[in-house]
Amino acid sequence: MEASWRRQQRRHQRTASSIGNWPFRRCFFDTTGQTLGTQAGFDAVIGNPPYVRQEALAAVKPYFEAAYQDVYSGVADLYVYFYQQAVRLLRQGGRLGYITSNKWFRAGYGKGLRTYLAQQLTLERIIDFGDAPIFADAIAYPSIIIGQRSPAPAAHQFPALAWAAGTAVEDFAGLLEQQSIAVAQGDLAADGWRLEAAEVVALLKKLRATGTPLGEYVQGRFYYGIKTGLNEAFVIDRATRDRLIAEHPSSAEIIKPFLRGRDVKRWRVEYEEQYLIKIESSENRQHPWSNQPDDEAERIFAATYPAIAAHMTQHRAALIKRYDKGKYFWELRSCDYWQEFEQPKIIIPAITDTVSYAADDMFYSNDKTSICVTSEPYYLLSLLNSAVLYWFIQQTAAERQGGFLEFKPMYVTALPIPNAPAAEREAIGSLAMQITEIAQQRYQLHERVRRRILSDLGGAGAKLNQKLTDWWKLDFAAFRSEVQKAFKHDIPLKDRDEWEEWLTTQRGKHDAHTAQIVHWESDLNRRVYALFDLTEAEIALIEDSTKYEYGAV
Repeated sequence: MEASWRRQQRRHQRTASSIGNWPFRRCFFDTTGQTLGTQAGFDAVIGNPPYVRQEALAAVKPYFEAAYQDVYSGVADLYVYFYQQAVRLLRQGGRLGYITSNKWFRAGYGKGLRTYLAQQLTLERIIDFGDAPIFADAIAYPSIIIGQRSPAPAAHQFPALAWAAGTAVEDFAGLLEQQSIAVAQGDLAADGWRLEAAEVVALLKKLRATGTPLGEYVQGRFYYGIKTGLNEAFVIDRATRDRLIAEHPSSAEIIKPFLRGRDVKRWRVEYEEQYLIKIESSENRQHPWSNQPDDEAERIFAATYPAIAAHMTQHRAALIKRYDKGKYFWELRSCDYWQEFEQPKIIIPAITDTVSYAADDMFYSNDKTSICVTSEPYYLLSLLNSAVLYWFIQQTAAERQGGFLEFKPMYVTALPIPNAPAAEREAIGSLAMQITEIAQQRYQLHERVRRRILSDLGGAGAKLNQKLTDWWKLDFAAFRSEVQKAFKHDIPLKDRDEWEEWLTTQRGKHDAHTAQIVHWESDLNRRVYALFDLTEAEIALIEDSTKYEYGAV
């Protein structure tokens, strides 16, 4: 047994030694030691580079910046540098085949890599699997790229496949042949690679040419939401707010209504009474304690806002430890645009599965949102919630699992805003105001019905299940069934007729609100199509691919 194990070990050692001493120099030099010139390098480089997030690369980023200048980004993950290294190791005409994350197709950190590969390779095939579960134990957003090291011929096209969500991987070979489309390499722009048919690329170009980028249109007044560094300390509910104000009235001065990304829906805000304890950094505002030594500053803070100071003391260790903080541990990080949150603006959730923009002029919002400050919020809101710009961002933004999109500033600021006469801007803005008002009324109706179901049928400690939360989708028989599931009892016989009549009335109100929203959204989209001068074929392309849901809740 021992002898067998030792023989096996010796075989492994010989194999490792053979691989480690493979005469790779013959790929780069001839027998006299002269370089092979353009034929120096490997015939092929194939691999699955390691996925290491940029946060773990801090110590070696200076090396990557010096060694991989063409593709370097301070927030690029490790696999980005493997691409440039692979091209360097290939001979002219050699082939690269990699499977990596697809994030570099559209992410800002991939701009250098996109430019580099488009110049260095003749692309032969790209497959983007999106969020398909190619690897059973990870959500990897994988993609495959195959290319030859040589400049691409003019008008070169290559087959590309964007894997359809829900498609079985077992169908790979057939779908590769049936559903691949021809993509012109010259259409792969540095700002993002899109594996799209020619008519899609043409429409994107037309929309860009017709409008001004949103970021430019609002003169750069585009900002991230507030990052507290410790939500447990700074974000409170209604009960905590009321308690802090009752303990000392000064608390009211610095407690502000606060939105999370999930509270922002299309045309409306679904406010759930969250609040921000807004203590600006002394770097941005003069407080009574500013410019004082730490101990004295803390004493003055406690005297100025005693209830808030006591609340913060509960989180003292975590507040001190956090990275994102102001000059003193109880302050929020430095921010020079606090005043913008109380201006007319549009709030944008960072990740959502559809267009979900809302207008506002009072809420602060968290770091899962961004805001666009503008003097004409409702005109811009109409455009942003339109089918046209929904389609545009579907083509340009990074995708997340489950059909979600990243509505980050880098993508939203690039949305084209068409020129329009003042009268048309006013008419379109008026539509958005009307839709916003009725969408908010519909949400308030939803909440009233939910509260009555809970108070009259649920009892203490009861919660609505998802179907009762979406009560307008239920006829009375289904409503009774869900009441039994959620609350473990039926509606009393003597009350059923009254409940059925009441539910029917409330559903009718919901349907009337929705019908009005659908009518106005249809009018709005027709007007936006006209602003971009779209043809019937272009409109059909947008509506067929976005599946824009009119009147969406």
